[in-house]
Amino acid sequence: MKYILLLIFSLSAVLAQEKSLVTHVYTLDECLKIANSNNPDIKLSVARLAPAGADITNAYGEFLPSIAVNMNYKRTFKSQIGTSGNPDSPIIPNEYTTIRPNYYSINAGFQYTIFNGFRRSNNFSRAQLNYNSIYQNSMFTRERIEMEIYRSYVQTVLNKQVLKIRRENYELGKKELERVKARYEAGLTSVNYVYSQEADLGNRELEVVQAENQLKIAKTNLLILMGLNPEMQVDFSEQSLPNNINPTEIKEFKRKYGAFDNAVRVALKNRGDAQAIQTSIKAAEQQIKISESSYWPTLSASGGWNWSNYYIKDFTKLGHSSVGLNLSIPIFENFRTNLNIENSKLQLYTRKIDLYNIEQGIRRNLRTAMLNLQAAEKKLEITNRALTSAEKNYDFSKERYNVGSASVSDFFIANNLLVTTQINRINAIYSYFVANKEVLFALGLLSKQN
Repeated sequence: MKYILLLIFSLSAVLAQEKSLVTHVYTLDECLKIANSNNPDIKLSVARLAPAGADITNAYGEFLPSIAVNMNYKRTFKSQIGTSGNPDSPIIPNEYTTIRPNYYSINAGFQYTIFNGFRRSNNFSRAQLNYNSIYQNSMFTRERIEMEIYRSYVQTVLNKQVLKIRRENYELGKKELERVKARYEAGLTSVNYVYSQEADLGNRELEVVQAENQLKIAKTNLLILMGLNPEMQVDFSEQSLPNNINPTEIKEFKRKYGAFDNAVRVALKNRGDAQAIQTSIKAAEQQIKISESSYWPTLSASGGWNWSNYYIKDFTKLGHSSVGLNLSIPIFENFRTNLNIENSKLQLYTRKIDLYNIEQGIRRNLRTAMLNLQAAEKKLEITNRALTSAEKNYDFSKERYNVGSASVSDFFIANNLLVTTQINRINAIYSYFVANKEVLFALGLLSKQN
């Protein structure tokens, strides 16, 4: 008896402590917003946009002339010696021995490429396509993390519901133990009923401990996905998820997205990963054209102004300007261009293989998501019927047990069946919710539905 009371006191203390440590209760929308800002995968995907944007700017810069200004100053340190070459001879200044220690020069010039085999325009297109591909991948990363948040949030709320059922079952077990002990002390039942109830209460307590641990693990996973400290003492609102599913909604969703062939077409059109690889294929095609441009001649124009003197003066007299054209015709470049073209073709082929793999992956994910949705629909129907029967069976068994016409084993079986059925029902509701979201994710419509 003392051991049971100690366990009850300890469990109550733990529950009270958990409630006092909770600092915030997050809704599903809050979790999604926080993950959108803090998740490291999303932050990295956004960070990749900056160098891709700089690549576009750099490609655009090839259409502009390059301008440079160089300024030079030099000072000469030299010993003065006589004309005889003897250091002891007297110095006789002349035009050859006059020292000019300072030297200045300024060069300003520009160079502009008039034609380089369409390399500039192709490179600019490649840079734009590459940016678009990275952006589409970033959007897909957001959707992927959003789907993971849905799964993890549902798992957390599901574990909360299971823990609640386990705790209620534990409380009922305590009351039943007190009733059995009272009957035993009054001489109305044998001691084996007390032992059976104590053993059953221990099993119920073990289930509570296991459910608590599963909830803590689910919370940890969700906090990590959100980019927060997993040791934070927070809770997650159950109100963000439906506690039941409307049959009308099930039929409407099936009517809208039930046809597999049409769903595949929608997915290939809307999935960010498919769009990204399709765009990268176009960028790879531009890269081939860039490599081929090395076979073309290059025409460039240049101009500049130069000045140099031992003194800072006479800019108009000593400075001079120049302009020029340069035509470079590649005749033989040791097969480097051919190598670059073959490497670019390999890159294109690799991208096409990636697209095939992604398309197959989309078909697999979509098929799996639809099968899960169908199974979830059946689970909703089955668990609804099973729960009604389990509740009636429990009430009937309890009534018979109270009047002594049913054994304790019969009552335990009925109670365990009810608890299991309640958990199965919650599982079915949340499984349908997740399966619904997984179909939308596979279609590339998850964010568009919010």
